[in-house]
Amino acid sequence: MLVGSGNLEALFARGASVELVLVGSGNVEPSVARGASAARVLVGSGNVEPLVARGASVELVPVGSANVEPSVARGASVQIVLVGSGNVEPSVARGASVEVVLVSSSGNVEPLVARGASVELVLVSSGNVEASVARGASIELVLVGSSNVEP
Repeated sequence: MLVGSGNLEALFARGASVELVLVGSGNVEPSVARGASAARVLVGSGNVEPLVARGASVELVPVGSANVEPSVARGASVQIVLVGSGNVEPSVARGASVEVVLVSSSGNVEPLVARGASVELVLVSSGNVEASVARGASIELVLVGSSNVEP
């Protein structure tokens, strides 16, 4: 299902099995929020909050700059979260299971892993990772470009 900006609520919101959902900027809330199985959800800048916040199983959620807080913060199972500059703090800070978190250059990843979230890989180019690993978070690998990793 490829959608530019339209509302695809009625398309597969009532029990259809969808493998791939590509959305430009439309609101896909009712699309998978009512029992549809979506394997991958690619969202440009739309609000994906209700998309996986109500029990939908999503494997991959790449987000450009949107706030993905409610997307995985309410029990949704997300494998990979790619974030450019958005605030991902509540995304994995409240018990969501996230395997990989890639943060490019300007996001604050402090609360991301500092509050008990299980994160396998954290890639940070120039962000401050001080609080990320300084408070007992379980992190396998931290790659830092030029930031201060002193603490």
